[in-house]
Amino acid sequence: MRDGLTSKQIRFINEYFIDFNATAAARRAGYSAHTANVQSAQLLSNTKVAAEIRTRQRADAIKFEVTKEKLIVELAQIAFSDPATIISCLQAGKSLNGTNLNFLKSISVSKNGWNIVMADKLSAIGLLMKYLGFEARIESAALKGDENSESGLDRIMRIVKERAERQREKEKLNEAAAHLSSPLHPEKE
Repeated sequence: MRDGLTSKQIRFINEYFIDFNATAAARRAGYSAHTANVQSAQLLSNTKVAAEIRTRQRADAIKFEVTKEKLIVELAQIAFSDPATIISCLQAGKSLNGTNLNFLKSISVSKNGWNIVMADKLSAIGLLMKYLGFEARIESAALKGDENSESGLDRIMRIVKERAERQREKEKLNEAAAHLSSPLHPEKE
């Protein structure tokens, strides 16, 4: 037993990190298939199991340098992506170097032309709304019927676009600073 966890609980945690399906993890860890749904809920609410899961998640976030800001920027890029940019580049035969392709799930060429599959924009918007706490506010505004105020979705889109723009500006400034400080460019006196 580690930190008060049984070997079966540790197996459950290890299995849970495979696919984050608690019921399947409980079955794979050796709990009865008939009670796996109940057992998994009990395991996830167990303070020691939950603490170990959070500890491992934090360790992975540090290991892979994942931050909330990076995740929000990625979601925003998916949510507010415009495939027209890529389509126009492809049609014109231009290079896609430097073009943000994070919102693409896949891109291929067939005899019929380009096949572009985008990531799920609605899921990305939903995750952003949930993170930013807009779900409850949208329901509340809809109940009030205030037509003069900015809608929840419009506000979300505005805020996420502003954040993404600030991130792009920051990246451009960093690139410019790196370019100016490179040895190929003499310093100004």
